[in-house]
Amino acid sequence: MEALVKIGMADIFGLLIFILGLLTAVVGLYIYFKKEKKTHILLIGLGALFIMLAGLDNVVDFFRENLIDTWGPFMYFIGILLIFLSTEPWKALSD
Repeated sequence: MEALVKIGMADIFGLLIFILGLLTAVVGLYIYFKKEKKTHILLIGLGALFIMLAGLDNVVDFFRENLIDTWGPFMYFIGILLIFLSTEPWKALSD
């Protein structure tokens, strides 16, 4: 229990985001390459990959002063944008 207090809530939250992003990316990319070659599935996989990297930002102390800490919020933005694009909103506008 003391170890959890030392880690901090941000690190636990980042670890959960990392695990969720990793699972989503693996499943999305597996479905894309093995089952269906549809663009929205690829975008979900790639978006989850960026979110996974942003979650990693909160976990790994080694990179805190380096690239990942600077690019963490940007990776969240790219990941969410790719998942949004996977819904193909332009199809709804064209109807």
